[in-house]
Amino acid sequence: MLDKSSSDSKPSNALSLFTENPHGLFGCGVLEKNMLALLTLFIFVNSPIIEQEVVLETNNRFLGDIRPHRSLYAEDGTLILGAQHQFFHFDLDSGKLIRFFGRNGQGPLEFGDIRAVNWDGSYYFIVDARALKTSLVDASGELIWCKPFYFRGLNGTHELMVGDCKGATQEDYRISSPTLKLFQYTPKGIEFLSDYFHPVSQKCLDLGLNYSIHFVDMDEKHIFVIGQVHPEVFVYDKQSLKEIRRMKMKMPGFVSGPDSFPKFGMPPDMRQYWKWHWSWSRINSLVLADGKLIVGYDLTCQEVDGEVCSEPKSGVHIYDMAAGVGKSMKINNGWVLGASNQSLIVFYDWDDEKSADPYYVIKKYRLP
Repeated sequence: MLDKSSSDSKPSNALSLFTENPHGLFGCGVLEKNMLALLTLFIFVNSPIIEQEVVLETNNRFLGDIRPHRSLYAEDGTLILGAQHQFFHFDLDSGKLIRFFGRNGQGPLEFGDIRAVNWDGSYYFIVDARALKTSLVDASGELIWCKPFYFRGLNGTHELMVGDCKGATQEDYRISSPTLKLFQYTPKGIEFLSDYFHPVSQKCLDLGLNYSIHFVDMDEKHIFVIGQVHPEVFVYDKQSLKEIRRMKMKMPGFVSGPDSFPKFGMPPDMRQYWKWHWSWSRINSLVLADGKLIVGYDLTCQEVDGEVCSEPKSGVHIYDMAAGVGKSMKINNGWVLGASNQSLIVFYDWDDEKSADPYYVIKKYRLP
């Protein structure tokens, strides 16, 4: 069903001209009317309505390699953007920087490659993929503890978290496939609350562990899980951890990946690898909001410069679970970080290490 709000007044007025003039604007009559109706539907589905833009105040600081898996729209309405060695905490309403910390290294408050973060209003929970460690830091930036745990992805609060977790020894890291566990954390440490559930598919294992990441969200009764390469959502009962439903997403522009990792020879031609990597789609986020599942995904990219996609494009699929229907829209090179009050929260950056004026912005789009 198309949105009936006032922002749709221009398409509605254009259609009303056909009602008043049976020959159409250009004398083509019914055919022209049908073509414009289809064009109007295309605009509604593919042109999201921007409700607000918030420019993040960074004082011309280059933030680094911001990625969606290490960024977070928190429950208190603030925003965390994670780079490789440090992360930045912003007030989303004003765009002001609340605090940042971290630097390259393996000591206290040093990170080699931040993999995942969480902020519960009191503590930062930070996972380092390089050192295979997890740190808990209080709101003032004081280190509480550092433990040998590694999580590829996180969701929840300190009272109940779902983690895409692995053993943190180098040996376990290389041979074990990541799966999900329930846990909680306190200033004393981490307590696991369940065994592993939701095993990795064989296709993901054949592609390699770098393509076996899960994205998770929860409501009061359920846990929702989607993998990086399959547009299919698994629903688990939060108490029993039994699978109760699967939902396949029909996402326009999503190109399924290969069944196995190709052989590039030794040493590998990295340009050839990155062209292969960008020739198929990957899911990069999962958000649950107001009975809707919101899935962010990368579209394919033909223009690859080294390891960089020169013209990145992203899509968002919004699936209404009650109605059983979905809509998709393009958001250019943005990343979905969350949703709140019927608005989709998307992060954009225009920067590189040579940028004289790096630019970071949050756009809030109306959910269709």
